[in-house]
Amino acid sequence: SGTQSTNTVKNLIGLTENIEGERVLIIEDIVDTGRTYQHLTNLLRDARVKDMRIATLTHKRDAYKLDLPVHYVGLDIPNKFIVGHGLDYDGYGRNYADIYQLYEEK
Repeated sequence: SGTQSTNTVKNLIGLTENIEGERVLIIEDIVDTGRTYQHLTNLLRDARVKDMRIATLTHKRDAYKLDLPVHYVGLDIPNKFIVGHGLDYDGYGRNYADIYQLYEEK
């Protein structure tokens, strides 16, 4: 909501197939706090997958506080709010072809 996390992970779809014993690759647009990653890790652990890896386009290492490894990272970025490539600000900027840092007025 705005430039702040709601601190809530919404499970909109869930698992529709039995994936027990499968190898899973999670592809994320951004990993910052890791709340979504932790939620998915718990979901996949309960589904008894064989192995799980995560790939992300952008990673905010300064905001990330989990011990879970982020396996594949496209870009390490500062802990700033960004838009573009599916990332939005209250619905705006999601379709930008590039990634932009939201301007912060002081």
